[in-house]
Amino acid sequence: SMSGYIPSYLDKDEQCVVCGDKATGYHYRCITCEGCKGFFRRTIQKNLHPTYSCKYDGCCVIDKITRNQCQLCRFKKCISVGMAMDLVLDDSKRVAKRKLIEENRERRRKEEMIKSL
Repeated sequence: SMSGYIPSYLDKDEQCVVCGDKATGYHYRCITCEGCKGFFRRTIQKNLHPTYSCKYDGCCVIDKITRNQCQLCRFKKCISVGMAMDLVLDDSKRVAKRKLIEENRERRRKEEMIKSL
């Protein structure tokens, strides 16, 4: 993916709804940063959430600094802002989606070639 690419629907300084870091787009239905996107995806794909615990009483404030200090509270925040677990693809669905994207890209490339003849 293009690093530093910000989609046009985002404001210039849009913030991640989970931690307040710079958002990069809609991920699993919420506007988040790459860090929270990846954290949420890995948590679901590897089924890690049952292993998460909080040293305090599950009410840590999650921001750019503290997001790496409590996985349980970060995950709870992801859920509470509306990130959708069902949109995280498992391996087979991810491979299929990748393949479809590649096929579409190839098809468009051929269409462009024909147009330019």
